[in-house]
Amino acid sequence: MALKPVAEYDENGHHFDVQIDEDSKVHVAVDGAKASKGYYLGGEVRFPKGITIDGKFKMSLALACDAELQAALAAN
Repeated sequence: MALKPVAEYDENGHHFDVQIDEDSKVHVAVDGAKASKGYYLGGEVRFPKGITIDGKFKMSLALACDAELQAALAAN
């Protein structure tokens, strides 16, 4: 599975690495941890298996690279 880089950025003391795959799934790695896979819906990424940030389990996350993510998905 080939991943296409979308953006890397720092926010709220965390490093985010965002990529997409050929099926348009969004892969988000926080602080170098294993990436969680999700789907972009309505301005946020929803994670069927969740993502953990600061020990808190989240099912969805709005990303600071929304414009870049939309452009990458449109080009996919």
